[in-house]
Amino acid sequence: MIAAATMEALDIVEQSPELRETLFDNARYFREKMAALGFELVPGEHAIVPVMLNDAVLAQKFAKRMLELGVYVTAFAFPVVPKGWRGFAHRCRRRTRQQTWIGRLPPLNRLAKNWGVI
Repeated sequence: MIAAATMEALDIVEQSPELRETLFDNARYFREKMAALGFELVPGEHAIVPVMLNDAVLAQKFAKRMLELGVYVTAFAFPVVPKGWRGFAHRCRRRTRQQTWIGRLPPLNRLAKNWGVI
């Protein structure tokens, strides 16, 4: 069953490369906007964008507040990630339009500045 589902998923990706392109375009957009605001990001080109906060408790609180603002993120800290990594990760989605971020970035920016994150 799992192998059949995996094969079907691979077929979809091969037949519709625009799905993957849109996903990575969205991830690049999110990464660019977050970096421009002053967030520390883990380098890379993937759909999950880790944002470093260097405080596990702050990461939990920040993730909760971001969810209230309509942005789903997951806080992380050791032992889930290497020692010294504390922050949150946003999983970019193909269906989230870049225009959606235009309204979310100003409150996110205010929150981060008020909490001393950036």
